[in-house]
Amino acid sequence: MRVTVVVVVTVIVVTVIVVTVIVVTVIVVVVVVVIVVVVIVIVIVIVLVVVVIVIVVVVVIAAATVKAFDLRRRVFPTREKQREGPEKQRSAGHRHSPRARRNRRSARR
Repeated sequence: MRVTVVVVVTVIVVTVIVVTVIVVTVIVVVVVVVIVVVVIVIVIVIVLVVVVIVIVVVVVIAAATVKAFDLRRRVFPTREKQREGPEKQRSAGHRHSPRARRNRRSARR
């Protein structure tokens, strides 16, 4: 009678210890996994925020550059814009007709 009581108590104690160890191990594993996932999510969010900031800065710089270039073109119009009439249609290298060029050459002689 006494031996069976000792065996039963021992089995119960061992079972409780084993179950406690398993539960503690599972809790530790779950906590570690949650911490790793949280760290990964934080890193991803930080990377996305940095990428968005870089994109915004690039777009703002590009817009400012385009605006400055546009203002420069308005303030200092090109020679193409200053020319008007039929002369504007001719390219810079051919402002005078071949006949006008010949006439000028012969007038120089």
